[in-house]
Amino acid sequence: MSQLKGGLVQRIAIAGTDSPHAEKFIQYLNIDKSYNGFRVVALTGGRTKRNLDLAAAGKIEKVVDDPEELVDDVDAAIVTDLHGGLHRQNAVPFLSAGKHVYVNKPCATTVADVKEIIEAARRGNAILACWAAMRFIPGVVESHSALQRIGPPRVVFLTGPADPDSPYGGLSFYGCHTVEGALEILGNPDLANVRVARVDHSVTITCETESDPVTQLVISLVRCDHESWQTMMIGRGGVVARDLGVPSHGSRNRYLALARGLEKFLDTISTGKPLMPYEQFITPVRLFEDIASQDPSLKANPPQVMRKD
Repeated sequence: MSQLKGGLVQRIAIAGTDSPHAEKFIQYLNIDKSYNGFRVVALTGGRTKRNLDLAAAGKIEKVVDDPEELVDDVDAAIVTDLHGGLHRQNAVPFLSAGKHVYVNKPCATTVADVKEIIEAARRGNAILACWAAMRFIPGVVESHSALQRIGPPRVVFLTGPADPDSPYGGLSFYGCHTVEGALEILGNPDLANVRVARVDHSVTITCETESDPVTQLVISLVRCDHESWQTMMIGRGGVVARDLGVPSHGSRNRYLALARGLEKFLDTISTGKPLMPYEQFITPVRLFEDIASQDPSLKANPPQVMRKD
């Protein structure tokens, strides 16, 4: 660890700097110093113009090609490639070396990749965080509480934005917000009996929770030019319908939801305890795999950057 203002500072690397989230994380930690005790000290991806600009803005000392070059020089890493198909190759070297890792949404685009990421965390005895910030917005937290009051739940509907033709992994790139929000509202159950229907750029998914009693979950993902999420929940004790808001609600506007998701990760480092069982990271990835198995047009497109296998 390095020293800053007389205290120990956790050194963080960022891998996957093509995402605009990278500069937000650097702004949050290095420029505004909004979370005491953590600093971005290194970037991977080579000495590109973008990386050099990010390094200059955040006074970041080290820019290297590969994660393996940093495992002895950092305490934790943020993996934030736009395409989830690149997350495994950037997360596993850090985790295997015992470095804590936050994989910004989605965790991965295949179940095989997310399982390998989890295994690396266990092998390295490192803390792993993989989530969409939608899990933590006030509307989702409040909807989970409301569902307990009207339960047991019979049917839960959610709708949100996603582009099945996104170059960054298709439907899961933005659809993971709605899916993970739904899972959080329901208490993170496993899902079964998945069915999918696509009409142009809209996709409707129906499935059931593997719980007793079973809850029907209906998710509608629509390509649109604005962020908007809604839910309707039907339970034995009543009906709740509400706008969930957007990930920026209730967080620092300057950082949108990124601050909330990042803070949850930094909190786990401070406590030494993962926020949720790692198996819960698999469920949303498996759902998108199940969707693609029924409609091949919804299969995640490969990343444009060559993976290192």
